[in-house]
Amino acid sequence: MNRFHASLLMVLAALLVFFGMKGGMLLAGPPSAYQLKTAYLYHFTKFVQWPATVFADERTPFRLCVVGVDPFGKLLDVLSRKKVKGRSIVIRRLESAAGLTACHLLFVSQSEEGQWQKIFSTVSQKPVLTVSDTEGFARRGGMVNFVRIGNKLRFEIEKDRVAEAGLKMSATMLQVGQLVKSDRGSP
Repeated sequence: MNRFHASLLMVLAALLVFFGMKGGMLLAGPPSAYQLKTAYLYHFTKFVQWPATVFADERTPFRLCVVGVDPFGKLLDVLSRKKVKGRSIVIRRLESAAGLTACHLLFVSQSEEGQWQKIFSTVSQKPVLTVSDTEGFARRGGMVNFVRIGNKLRFEIEKDRVAEAGLKMSATMLQVGQLVKSDRGSP
């Protein structure tokens, strides 16, 4: 088991304890897809390096945003109690493309599929890691896309888009993800 998977399992266990308790009893059953995606999003923050210039100082929080209909509900709120690289995490829920460039990690909801072009042009070549769980997202201009392969949750990476944004993804994350090429030309 590599470092990425080991740390993902630790966060998942914490999420399950936090969300699985009801009346003092642990709920049975496997984690939901969005519990897993929450754990992945947190770990993406650890395995991607943002340029130092995106943070005004060491107290500037890490902004994790969701644009469109939020499929996570309260799951993401647990991340606001965590830190990433010494920074607190602020969760922002956006209804439109306004404010996207203030995000460090942007989850693009399935409800925004018709707005991809506008979103991509807004964050093009800016240090915003775009993530979704909508079919074709990474191939059509996004950076990371959750996919189901068999009964497992995996993710695709369009590493050229990541590099164009000035982000550096760890070799571990690149090995765990499935590399894809964008069908779009340059933004």
